[in-house]
Amino acid sequence: MEATARVRSSHTPGAARCEIQVDATPPIATWPAPQGGVRDCLGDAVANRAYYAAYHAVAHLAQARGIEFTSDKAYYQHDRFADDAYRSGILDVEGARDLRELYAMRIKADYLDDPVEFDEADLAAELAQKLVTKLLP
Repeated sequence: MEATARVRSSHTPGAARCEIQVDATPPIATWPAPQGGVRDCLGDAVANRAYYAAYHAVAHLAQARGIEFTSDKAYYQHDRFADDAYRSGILDVEGARDLRELYAMRIKADYLDDPVEFDEADLAAELAQKLVTKLLP
């Protein structure tokens, strides 16, 4: 299933909405656009996707090395994933630091009121590209 993110807006000032939709299903999440408008949704989307690009690269290597998912879950626990990947030798100190930074930006993007700024989104994209390129040459 392919996920798409799109921005929907109306002609009424302040009524722009951010929406996540999967294929042709009804939206799975919708919320008012931040005070700065639809533009603010973009930094959040970049930070989220940058984190998950890095997460999946690290998870791929963990699976290839036979490292089990977190307890009874079908994923690795996000809040300790960078440290676990460092301890298992998948990430070096710099890689673990970068993954922690990406995780913090994803939390900001997905759960906090302040939007991820464009300079932060640029940094997230750079960190993710660096990690993925290093891990999956």
